[in-house]
Amino acid sequence: MTLGASEPLVHLTQTTGRVEVRVRDLGALFDPEATPGYPHEGPMVNPSIAEFLIDAVREQRHQPKVEVVVIVEKPPSDPEMESRVRAQLGRFFANEAELVGLQIRVNRTEGLESLRYALPLVVLAGLVAVIASSGVLEGELPPGLLSFIYVVFVVVVWVLIWDPIEMILFDSHLFRLRMRALRKLESATYTVVRHPPT
Repeated sequence: MTLGASEPLVHLTQTTGRVEVRVRDLGALFDPEATPGYPHEGPMVNPSIAEFLIDAVREQRHQPKVEVVVIVEKPPSDPEMESRVRAQLGRFFANEAELVGLQIRVNRTEGLESLRYALPLVVLAGLVAVIASSGVLEGELPPGLLSFIYVVFVVVVWVLIWDPIEMILFDSHLFRLRMRALRKLESATYTVVRHPPT
């Protein structure tokens, strides 16, 4: 096997409020083979670049605004093309934010629906706990059976109630962080600069 140019070592360090992306040319920002999926209509941003930008902005979550600097190794195209690229990047992240907003609403709806089905079992487990702790049935059942039933109810309830709690509290928080990063990228300042390869 013969190897071409060696893989450069890249240190992903960011300046506060600024994210830099180095590409060969402006076309490398987009994936020409990806079919736009609804609601996207234009060219899709390269997935690796999109995730890098989102994660870099999430890392700087306390910065109210962000500047994205696209460092182009080949001579940039005409200013009109640069303007179209900047607009396309903003629209792409705006559509991604709309999709995450939909995920947040679906996640909340399904989490509350799951919680609605789990609550009756929580009440039933509470009644079993009260009966087990009161000692009313202590002589009626074999020793340890009531405690075993109680443990089974606790495990079942924990399994049923954990999923909606995770969806409503933890998943929603992560969705909101992603949404915040996408909104910043939607309104970010995109700058294209020329820098020859090292």
